Amino acid sequence: MFEVNGYNIFYILVVTFLSSLVLVPLAKKIAIHINALDYPNKRKVHKKPMPRLGGLAIFGAFLVGYIFYGSLTSQMLSILIGSFIIIIMGIIDDINPVRAKYKLLTQIIAASVVVFYGKIYLSEAQLGRDNNIKEQIEKVNEILTDYEIKLSNPFEYFELVKDRFENFEWNDELRDNSKTFILQGSYSTRTKLKQYNTKCTYMLEQADRLQKKYGNKYNSVIEYAYKLLLKNLAHDGIYGCSTDLVHRENITRYEKILQIANTIIEELRLEYNFKTPIMQSAELIPEYKIVSKKLSVENSLLYDTQKIPVTEDFKNIYTLKYSPATKSELKIEVKNGKISVSNGVKHVGIEFVRFKDDGDTYNFGALEEDKGEIAEIYSYKNNIIKTSFFDVQVELDEMANFKIVWNNKLKNRLWQVQFKFKQPVLKTYSEDMDAIIERNFDPDYDMRKHLPQKRGVEVKTNFAPMQRYVGAQGIGIITKGLTEYEVKGKSLLITLLRSTGVISNPLNPSRSTPAGPPIEVPDAQQLGENSAEFSVAFFEPEDFKKYIDIVLDNPYNSTVRYGMYYYLLDSDNLPNNVKISLADESIDGLEDIIQPNQTRSVSIKINNNSENSVKLEIGALVGFEKGNIEDLASNGEVLIK
Repeated sequence: MFEVNGYNIFYILVVTFLSSLVLVPLAKKIAIHINALDYPNKRKVHKKPMPRLGGLAIFGAFLVGYIFYGSLTSQMLSILIGSFIIIIMGIIDDINPVRAKYKLLTQIIAASVVVFYGKIYLSEAQLGRDNNIKEQIEKVNEILTDYEIKLSNPFEYFELVKDRFENFEWNDELRDNSKTFILQGSYSTRTKLKQYNTKCTYMLEQADRLQKKYGNKYNSVIEYAYKLLLKNLAHDGIYGCSTDLVHRENITRYEKILQIANTIIEELRLEYNFKTPIMQSAELIPEYKIVSKKLSVENSLLYDTQKIPVTEDFKNIYTLKYSPATKSELKIEVKNGKISVSNGVKHVGIEFVRFKDDGDTYNFGALEEDKGEIAEIYSYKNNIIKTSFFDVQVELDEMANFKIVWNNKLKNRLWQVQFKFKQPVLKTYSEDMDAIIERNFDPDYDMRKHLPQKRGVEVKTNFAPMQRYVGAQGIGIITKGLTEYEVKGKSLLITLLRSTGVISNPLNPSRSTPAGPPIEVPDAQQLGENSAEFSVAFFEPEDFKKYIDIVLDNPYNSTVRYGMYYYLLDSDNLPNNVKISLADESIDGLEDIIQPNQTRSVSIKINNNSENSVKLEIGALVGFEKGNIEDLASNGEVLIK
């Protein structure tokens, strides 16, 4: 058995555990008595005041164990003194919050006691540094000719380089790889992860906005889902540069997040009876088209925890998408093996291309002589464009929407969709961090002519990251999780898929020094079913959010409350023989689907049978929160709530 100071560790654990059982309730009573309580607010999960001083009880249990089984040394005494200082400050802060600078000062004092009185500090061995590091450095320096290694510390380094930054100013992105690797192939590695992340981020945002609109009862669930999302945003998570097992865990989290977001939206929809752009129903709904059909149960039963579905409840359930019969201003033409999208004024050509990739998860490995393959266009019929690569499903509304689902059987390939403009692409606009990034490019630059010939070099490319939008020359493209684009001459290319099978390839032609271990990752080849979705329209960068909501089926913007009100301008009371009502008496508390650029008309009927004129101000409110139209109408009379 393990022992500490000659005592069985099991006895020590039992004593400290029993002590905490006694001291925690005591600390709770003390906290309530002295009002050391943590009150709920919008940043807290709990709904009622919670006692503080829990740390005092834990420290007390530790002291009991130390008194019975500990040994007194200067080091242990310094830890006790430092801990006592921290505990005292914690008690004071629990009762009456202390400013951060005073807490920091207290922590410095406590740490100083441990370091200077107890003489407890990190040794070279604890820092992972060899004891003979100085001798090793001297031997290495004997070999070096153009520079010298010096054992130093960060403060000395900052002092040596401080003059270099006096007039330093940087007004560009930190994507210059002339002196260091930026590993930009991670923009496109494991495309499925990027697609999951885009969908989860968007759906979770919409679920949160909806639940806030209807009472905030899902706050704790939303917070849990966001924490799951953050776990996937670590460097090797979202960028796809870790092992297959790690990324399978990423996908499990994403599936859980989607389940949470969809459940919140659907439960609110069922409770408040509103419609969303994407719905599941056993019945067909006017202005909704069928996306898919499956044997299942209705959501009103599926999301009711008090009911259990039985065999008789299963029926055909349709996934429906709101798609009113509107004529699109856009047109898709396939002529002479070429695809183009136009609005009568502008047009853009579209091709599908693929290249060999001798790279890895960190960098696309371009081959100098590789000219790539261009997909042959076979036909365009029934909204399907057949090509030599895959079939492309097309749909026209406010945007030209393209969806590709194909079975990838090729390893080590870069698949792209190429948009062909009239002029060279000198400038692009793309979404990043919910804002627009403007980038300048040299359209004539060809990375294949600049592959590195010496060690330690990563080739400069015309690839750049994006989130959901990229545009140039008045043409905008919205994607669902395609996060990399490239500029080449008069073309802008978006990566559909990049398949590779190793974390770091030591023979990567685009990077002359390995960026990590050559671990094989077969899942990164993304063999089997893959999908890619993108939409094209003609708009300027400032309108990108409108088109993102159109493409991503925003459930929040689809449900709008509206109401009518009137003021009496010349009197406090309406004469008895003056009647104001709705022209359509069937209208009741309204919630309806209002898509962008749609209108709803409501008429008011006024009958004045008196001898006097009545002055009224009549208005409408759109998009207000439930129940507060009276406040927004400044306490005017309300016809529709």
